Amino acid sequence: MLDSVKESHDFSKEGNKMRPILIHRSVIGPAETFLAITESECGGYWPFWMSPNQVVVIPVSVASIPYAQVIQHQLAEADYEVRADLTCVGSLNRRIKNAIVTKCNFILVVGMNEALNGTVNVRTRNDIVWFFKVFASDIPCNLINTWKA
Repeated sequence: MLDSVKESHDFSKEGNKMRPILIHRSVIGPAETFLAITESECGGYWPFWMSPNQVVVIPVSVASIPYAQVIQHQLAEADYEVRADLTCVGSLNRRIKNAIVTKCNFILVVGMNEALNGTVNVRTRNDIVWFFKVFASDIPCNLINTWKA
């Protein structure tokens, strides 16, 4: 018990006055404490550098799946955590919403126009759409610059 805490607080279900007890968390360790504090501060939206869902690539149709795989491979080569939603099950809006719900930092939407031009449409997890197209060769640099900003 804490001897420095002299006043009682109502913590019991019956309404009895009880003294607070401090539980030391050294058993958990500093790494787990860091993760617990980061989780509570970020509300599940992990910072880009520690997010398990950094980037998701969503093809518009079955015809654009090969280009989505190229983008996925390019980002994986640049050491990003990237996955591609290659199922094309459900509407495009549903697949984008699923990526937002899973708290992906960046959502790259690719279609046939993007494949022909070598670009991607970029959307953030905050549902902010970048109204310009990023050239596929510049994706790793743009993600790093955005994260640092």
